[in-house]
Parts: sequence; C-alpha cells; structure tokens
Amino acid sequence: GFHLTLAHRDSGDLLSVAFIDTHCSIQVVAAPLLHANHMIHRALRDRPQIITGSSGWRQIVGDQLVADSPDPASDALAILRNQDNRNFPIYRETSNDCDHENTLATADICVSQNRIEWQVYSSRNGPPQFHMIDGRRAEKQD
Repeated sequence: GFHLTLAHRDSGDLLSVAFIDTHCSIQVVAAPLLHANHMIHRALRDRPQIITGSSGWRQIVGDQLVADSPDPASDALAILRNQDNRNFPIYRETSNDCDHENTLATADICVSQNRIEWQVYSSRNGPPQFHMIDGRRAEKQD
C-alpha cells in the first residue's frame, strides 16, 4: 500500500490518503498523528499486508510519543528522530538492522494561509538539506 498527505494553504483540511490497487481511503487529519510503513486507515488496515517488526514498533512508539507530548506539532522533529527503542527506533540509521528499513530523509512541512514551508533533513542531527518556501529554495540566512 501507499500513503501520502495532502494539504493546501487555502484549506484548513489536512488529508491522509492511503491506497492500494483496489481501494482508496481518504481521511481528514483532525489531530497530530504518526504514520509508519503500513496501512493504518480503518478501511484498509485489515487488508493483506506485511508489517515488519520495525514498522509495527515505530507505529506503537510514535503513537505513544504523540499522545504523551503536550504539543506534538512542535515536537514533530524530536518524535521523528526518536531512538529510545534500541531495536526498533523511529529514526533508523543502522547498517545491519533486522529488516533493512533505514530512514532516508525526514521532512518537516508547515502549511499556513500565507505560505507552504518545508525542510528536508538527510541526517538525524544535521542541518536541513533543503529549505523550501512555496516551492522555491529559501534564501540562506547569515
């Protein structure tokens, strides 16, 4: 299955879209949530799928971190970078992990009425690789 999130600055709705070859599920995101690499929408979660150990644990740990955070939107990068579970961290960067599912990049996206801004991080603690505002690279700040 596949998942993507859609947003538009002229709409307050954030849409979670999950689909497979025969079904599509669209849900309005009403509260902060985390999505690991498997189908979690009610309409699709009982469809046949392979949920790896890391994907299942990342979903459980991520859901708990979101629930425990007083402000999950502000804590989003910390949650996505979490490595508290040694065997199944949310941010994965070990070359010999059990199911070969390492984090390729982390995106921090903010959609507002005035602009869409996002940063893409290619390492856990480094600066953003890309910083974009309304589809254009942001000017570097000195």
